[in-house]
Amino acid sequence: MYAELKDDMSAEVISWLSNFLDSLKVDRDSIAFTDKIKAALMMQVAIWKAEQGYYEESEKYIRNAYLLAAKFDSKPVYNLKGIKFIQGEEEKATVYDDIGETAMKAVKDIVFNESEETEGHKFVQTVWNDLTKELEGQV
Repeated sequence: MYAELKDDMSAEVISWLSNFLDSLKVDRDSIAFTDKIKAALMMQVAIWKAEQGYYEESEKYIRNAYLLAAKFDSKPVYNLKGIKFIQGEEEKATVYDDIGETAMKAVKDIVFNESEETEGHKFVQTVWNDLTKELEGQV
């Protein structure tokens, strides 16, 4: 997991990948399969930020990961619809991942199943639990 590497280059790679995933979408506001992956990446960054002591930034990433996962799960897309450079068969071409049955499960697994007993991970878990209580039923 990138967060455990504790180096700036790892965070840059995640940031680059996140922007790249957005650039693949025909419409940045629409839901596409890339959103599920991006939500998981955002949670990785949240952990990295917390491990580095950037708690305010970490909270923003946690909230954004949660909201993006909820948005994806509301209308999941497991094909290439909405992805640039794909024409003709985008709805028939399915995609697969093994990060979780849903985007929310993937993000939650990063928070709880891949976590260590560090101050940063405990912070992320606490913020996640508080956020879940705050937004439950709203998204």
